[in-house]
Amino acid sequence: MSKQFYLPMRDANDPHKVTLIPVSEEVYTNITPETNRIRSRRQYHGQCCCPRQYLWKCDGDCDVCEYRAAGDNLSLDYETEMHGDTFADLRQSFH
Repeated sequence: MSKQFYLPMRDANDPHKVTLIPVSEEVYTNITPETNRIRSRRQYHGQCCCPRQYLWKCDGDCDVCEYRAAGDNLSLDYETEMHGDTFADLRQSFH
């Protein structure tokens, strides 16, 4: 009996529902390293907070994942929000 290989597939209507589909070993070994690379990179930057017991759900599509986090991506308004307006207003007011 040969070993079975599975990959996660998200439901089109409910992205939080994941089903494991059987695939060949060749497909599995071609797709899995890329998925692991994406997840590891996101974890390093604090953008993935998926618990270990749910790693089987990871398909590398972080945009619809329920475990996605902001991580070290800051908004463009971060400096203004945290430190106030640091640039002088160059416009002159005309009364």
